[in-house]
Amino acid sequence: MDIHRRPCAAAVRSLLTAANLPAADLPDDLEHFLACGAPESPDGVVGLELYGRDALLRSLVVSPAVRGRGCGKALVDAVESYARDAAVQRMFLLPETAEPFFAALDY
Repeated sequence: MDIHRRPCAAAVRSLLTAANLPAADLPDDLEHFLACGAPESPDGVVGLELYGRDALLRSLVVSPAVRGRGCGKALVDAVESYARDAAVQRMFLLPETAEPFFAALDY
């Protein structure tokens, strides 16, 4: 699975909006966001909000067309690695609709 940093902001907003997830508060540069799929048209995204050694995992979304193919798990694995590299010690999650997905990943 091809994972890359700083996906196209318009594409991220589109994915989030289509999934009825918040997009209005996204940072402009998406510095701490990762995506799978084509950079200009990602199939899935995830982001971190960094607060010193703490981080909020946010905006995980995968296009319905590719769900079940490992994109979501690959994104979580990649964002966890990114957080470790950023010296994050605690990562928080406020799931609204993805509780079963994260429970399967031992969150």
